Amino acid sequence: MKMVLGNGIHIILLDIHIGDEDNCQALKQQFRNALQPVNLIPPDKLDVLICSFKETDTSISFVHTPGQVLQLIEEHYDKQIVFVSSGSIGQYMLPLIINMYQNVYRFYFFGSIINNYHLEFSLNYQSYLQTFNHEIDLLVQLIRDISNDIIVQGRIYLQLEDAQCAMKCFEYALQLNLNANQIDTFHNPYLKYIDELIGDENNIGLIQQAKNILK
Repeated sequence: MKMVLGNGIHIILLDIHIGDEDNCQALKQQFRNALQPVNLIPPDKLDVLICSFKETDTSISFVHTPGQVLQLIEEHYDKQIVFVSSGSIGQYMLPLIINMYQNVYRFYFFGSIINNYHLEFSLNYQSYLQTFNHEIDLLVQLIRDISNDIIVQGRIYLQLEDAQCAMKCFEYALQLNLNANQIDTFHNPYLKYIDELIGDENNIGLIQQAKNILK
């Protein structure tokens, strides 16, 4: 049974201004802090007796040239890649990445250029691409999308009767959702995934299901 996240996730954000190492330090730190639990998701190793969780240096890279994007995709060939970009430069990268790299599984564009895309471009890639006018709106959706991916992986661990790894996935997914709610003041609290994880008066949450197996 294949893990949805493989050997982890790496996020690549491409933007000429943000991607420069000297620019937008507060925004970059906000992304890193909000996405920190992604560093700890379980590995895709079905033959281990005890799931090992090792924190990596980072789950996100900020770059400012297309060449850096391609280099990072190839360096992280064993991971699932999320490509985030300003629309002005990302529109030229998207067809290339889709055709060449199967491990890039999510695409997000931001910036006012989104409003000026040709209809043909949007229709050609609407099944791959989510677009946003602002980086923070994108970050909130990115966090929630990845949290759902981690929940799916946790469910797979439950099916494999590996409750320890499942519970870790669910705990990290919960933390991601709490992080998103801290940022997203408009929809806060957004409870779709939180209710799934901790349960409600009618349903036992996934975290408790994993704990019950461990008893």
